[in-house]
Amino acid sequence: MKILLAVDASDASEKAVRHVGAIFGSGGPRVQITLYHAMESLPEYLVSRITGPQQSEEIRNIAQEWVADTRQKARELLSHYQTTLIDAGLPAAAIEIRIAEVEAMPGAQKVVAAVAIIEEMKQGQYEIVCLGRRGDSGMISVFPGSVAEKVLRQAASVTVWIVD
Repeated sequence: MKILLAVDASDASEKAVRHVGAIFGSGGPRVQITLYHAMESLPEYLVSRITGPQQSEEIRNIAQEWVADTRQKARELLSHYQTTLIDAGLPAAAIEIRIAEVEAMPGAQKVVAAVAIIEEMKQGQYEIVCLGRRGDSGMISVFPGSVAEKVLRQAASVTVWIVD
């Protein structure tokens, strides 16, 4: 069974990882879990057009440092979640770590993350997609713009677990 476990640094993602570990760890059915995180980077065209050519190089360097820092934090986050799953009884060989770097305009991170998760869901032929939900209500209809709602709408023939 292939499971896409889409995560970020939220408490809801921590709960989702623990949920999957509780169900499939310690003698549960054989699974292949992809721990997936979509990290944002600034679009190159934005970086190159913010200021003149001389300042553009400085801004590009700052943007590259930000991406490198974000990538390192994503690796640390996924390593933490991998350890959580292993501690729950899943074998390390059953866990794949994947970081998707996607260009996003400031303020569009949720949409870009949802699109990246949906693309991975469709390309990876997963049977289950699990993600945490941020928000105050347990009803999907209350948060029509969320990542979880976007994924749920596109999940034809895929079981989606939204952990609150």
